[in-house]
Amino acid sequence: MRRASLLLLQQACPRSIRASGRAPLQHVVDTVNTGTSQGTWSSLSTSWVRFFGKDAQPPPAAAPFVPPRRIEDLYEQAAGGIFSSINRPTAGARIQQELPEGKAPLQLYSLGTPNGQKVSILLEELVDAVGLEYDAHNISIGSGDQFTSGFVRVNPNSKIPALVDKQGQGGPMNVFESGSINLYLCEKYKKFIPSDIRLKTEVMSWSFWQDGMKVK
Repeated sequence: MRRASLLLLQQACPRSIRASGRAPLQHVVDTVNTGTSQGTWSSLSTSWVRFFGKDAQPPPAAAPFVPPRRIEDLYEQAAGGIFSSINRPTAGARIQQELPEGKAPLQLYSLGTPNGQKVSILLEELVDAVGLEYDAHNISIGSGDQFTSGFVRVNPNSKIPALVDKQGQGGPMNVFESGSINLYLCEKYKKFIPSDIRLKTEVMSWSFWQDGMKVK
């Protein structure tokens, strides 16, 4: 099942990048640094033309957002969007269906999104560091897998990633949100996080900062 997690990591990496043999981060740097010999970050317009064509125009500035008075109004405004067929202004399970479960102590329920990859990367590091065993299960958010009764039991917010530690303190433990899962794993296995309060605080500051980043 570990191989499934590696597939989750690859899902968000475009085929063109994988075929080039470059790491995703290097691909981003190379993309931005087109047309300059010094490798600076000054050629964003060149990158735009490279990707969208010389006649393409940047998208117009978005109109100011006016918050709706009711959550139902916001839901109606979003009708027709990519997730309009599955999003609703109410929470809770919609389908009675249990989650798949493997034999490993840790069960990861995720997808190859930026947030999903964060946990997969740490789990793979822990495999090498402490011989960690875990199973990875694909949750298709486009198909609504996050709204099954089994997933909602693990994460009432119906968001990936989610983790079940079958050997948690006092019994099985549910953990959700990528930052929370990573912090839990680091502290449980005493890896990748300092015990010194000053150093630990610095690590957590940068960790929470990257949790808010939307890198694609």
